[in-house]
This record gives sequence, C-alpha cells and structure tokens, in this order.
Amino acid sequence: MINNPEFKRNIWLELSVQRLIAVPVLLGLIFYVAIQNDSSGAISYAIAKSIFVIVTILWGSQLAFSSVSDELQNRTWDNQRLSALSPFKLVWGKLFGATAFIWYIGLFCLVMMLFTTHENIQANRYQIIIGLILGALITQAFAFASALIAAKNNVAIPRGLNLLFIVVLVPIVGRMIYGSNQPTQAWYGHDLSYWGFVNVSLLIYTAWAWLASYRIMQTALQIKTKPWAMLSFVLFSAFYVLGFYNALSIGNFASLAFVFAILMTYLGALTEKRHLASLRRCMNPWLAKTPEKALKHTPYFLILSVFCLIALPFTSLDSTFSSFYSAKSLREGQSFVIIGLMSLLLMMRDIGLLYYFSLSQKPQRAVMTTIFYLILLYVLLPLLLPRTLGFIFFPLVLAPSVGENGVPILVGLVHCLAVAGLLYRQHLARHKALSA
Repeated sequence: MINNPEFKRNIWLELSVQRLIAVPVLLGLIFYVAIQNDSSGAISYAIAKSIFVIVTILWGSQLAFSSVSDELQNRTWDNQRLSALSPFKLVWGKLFGATAFIWYIGLFCLVMMLFTTHENIQANRYQIIIGLILGALITQAFAFASALIAAKNNVAIPRGLNLLFIVVLVPIVGRMIYGSNQPTQAWYGHDLSYWGFVNVSLLIYTAWAWLASYRIMQTALQIKTKPWAMLSFVLFSAFYVLGFYNALSIGNFASLAFVFAILMTYLGALTEKRHLASLRRCMNPWLAKTPEKALKHTPYFLILSVFCLIALPFTSLDSTFSSFYSAKSLREGQSFVIIGLMSLLLMMRDIGLLYYFSLSQKPQRAVMTTIFYLILLYVLLPLLLPRTLGFIFFPLVLAPSVGENGVPILVGLVHCLAVAGLLYRQHLARHKALSA
C-alpha cells in the first residue's frame, strides 16, 4: 500500500520540508505557553484536543472532499479514471494521502494529550483518544464518499457543501465520545464497557464508510459489482439499533430494516445515474433472462425496494416497534403494514417523478424540480386545501377514516399509475426524438 503512486503523489504535495519543520515549532510554542500558564496540565490537554478536532475533523474532511472535487474542477478526473490504478489504490491514495498533513499535525496533539498529567483527565484518557481518532476517520470517509458520488455523476460540487455533512455527522460522533459519563452501555441485555462499545461502533461504521467509498469508486471506474453492500448495511444497522432496546424479533427486525431501506432507497435514487442508457443496461439483461449479468447492472435502490416488499408482511409478527410507530404516528391506530404499503407507493411515485424529470430535455434540473413538486404534494397542497382534497395529494396521514384502509392505498395506486403514464409518455417522446 505504501508503493501506491497516488498515495506517493499526495505525500509529496502535502508534506513539504517547510511544513514538516513549521508544525512542531508552532505547536511547541503553543504548548510551551500553555504549560507555563497552567502547571496542572488541564489547559494544555484542552488546547491539544481542540486543535486535534479542528484540524483532523473540520480541515481533514475538507481535504478529503477536495481530493476528488479538485480533480473535477481541474478537469483531471477523467485522466485518473483512465489510469491503471485499481479502485482500492485510488481510494487509499486519495483518502489517506490528501490528509497526511493534518494527521502529521494531529500526531503532535495526540502526544501532548498522552503525556499531559492531571487527575481530572486520567480516567478514560486512552479511550477518548481512540474515539477522537475514529471520529476523524469516519468524518473524512463520509466527506470523501460524498465527493465520489458527485464525481461518479460528473457533477461539480462547491467546496463548502461538505460542511453540511459535517454539521450533521459531528454532533452524532461528539455525543458518542462526550455525551455520557456512564461506565457501561446496555446492548441486547448485556452491560458492556461504554468506551469500548463506542469505539468499536465507530470502528465498524468507519469500515462501512470505507467500503462505501470503495464501491462508489468501482462504479466511477465502470467496474460492475453486485448490489449487496447497501442491503448488508441496512440489515446490520437494523440489528445494531435494536440492541439498544433489547428487542430482537422477526417483526422488530423487519420493521426497522424496512424503515432504513426506504431511506436508503431515496438516497440511491438521488445518487445513481438516471439517463436512458443506464435504464436500458439494467432492463435488457433481465429481459434476456441473464440474472448474473442483470444484477451487476441493477442499482442498489431497486434491490432495496424489492427487499421492502419482502420485509413488509413480516413487520406484523410480534413487532413492538411497529406497534409503537402505529400508536405515535399521525395515523394513530393504523396498522404498520398499511402505513408501510402506502409509504412504498408514495416512494415509487416520488422516484418515478425524479426519473420523469431526469429523462426530460433539461435533466440537470431534475433533482431540484422533483424536490419542488414533492414539497408541493407533501406540504403546500395538504395545508392549503380542505382535508378531503388534501388527502388526495398526501394519503399517508390525511385519510378521512382510519378504518378505511383501502381508500389511501387506492389513492396511492392512482398516483403511481399517473406517474407511470408520464414516464411512458416521456419514453415515447425520447424514442421519437431519437428516431427522427
């Protein structure tokens, strides 16, 4: 891995002689002043930790993001794709090579944190340090994966956009690292060491983020793979979350996996390519009855959609999760199976609208146009119209009677059929344009 050309290139760019000399001198002066003014070491420890978080998480995720986005802006991404480097070498070289300098800075901060002595910071010192390292790794990996998604779709992303991911992710990671002083964490009825549990969780989800980066890089390099990774992630996340409630059963597992699969299906529909050629590459192998080839051309969100259909009947089997959701949802008392079925129909409608606009003459605006119409359907029209008319646009929560299960399902089917008609019309228009 050290002989990776991409890794070496980034090392030469990031670790200049001036930087290698300036970092220990500057940090040494900062820590020296802190120690002189605080003999207890608490301030020095806090300064070292703050610098580590700012540099490795905030700046590090920006560098990981820029390692791909800069290639797009400089129009050198296609050269990288045509190189002989494997997806693994490109991911390793960019993710760890582009962030080499910030880890060089972070190393000095970690040494300062390790050797600072103060009675209030002795407890869990090593666990916190491990958690900080893993927190930095996972934020960098998510920023890198988001940039790869843009590169795969040939979309230029502004530099500061990855801060949106950081704003969402950092509080979650920070709460895991700092949010509790409890010595143990209950998981599936077992009292585990809190810090050990947090660090293992961060390590596992960091590995998932690395796997996501690798799979997206494979797709960007036109390497076909079977869509098993996201389904595995959904199943693992459902199993992981249920452990906090010690509520593992077929019904609970199916219910939570169903919810996660719905969310990931929306994500997949937004991030996968939606042009006509990709649709044909997906459909033709299935029509030719070659499932082995068809799976390699099938986007993962279609697999998740099929999984939702399979999991939905099992949500009614001894599921405290679905019972709680039904009791607390806007449609109080409604069966989770009925809610799930309506959610599936609305999801199919939403994705159909996205593909309708993506196959139009201006596909660059497809996502924003779809979001506008979804806001109209989910928020504005149900609020502005009377309840009986608003129900037509948002049948999931505005049904006139909970007992009339067939009515909202029928409305959802009408929505799907209407969008299917629009897609067919769009297909005929595209076919006519290509034949002309």
